[in-house]
Amino acid sequence: MPSPSCRRCASPRIRRVKAVGLAQRVVRELTSLRRYLCLACGHRGWASGHVPWEDPAPAGAPRSARPIESRDHAERRQRRARFALSLVIAIGAGAVVALAVSGLFGP
Repeated sequence: MPSPSCRRCASPRIRRVKAVGLAQRVVRELTSLRRYLCLACGHRGWASGHVPWEDPAPAGAPRSARPIESRDHAERRQRRARFALSLVIAIGAGAVVALAVSGLFGP
């Protein structure tokens, strides 16, 4: 079985990371998918098969941190906007339910 590689950059330098949150743990338990981090481009994704916990690069290979790029800032802004939108929707839905239960919204 070939070892998995990064779906974004096709690098074989991926390592497993912990599944965080209930949804990720359920996926991990019910499927053969494992969460990974690409050490070349920083992408996080899911791969099937064996994903090593350690860096598969040779021990003497130099490592360098990936610099923060504009795409990182854009992704952060998008996550914040999605969170704010979901918060507004949740508050609105809660208000509608509260009004419906209290009888102000119907017969």
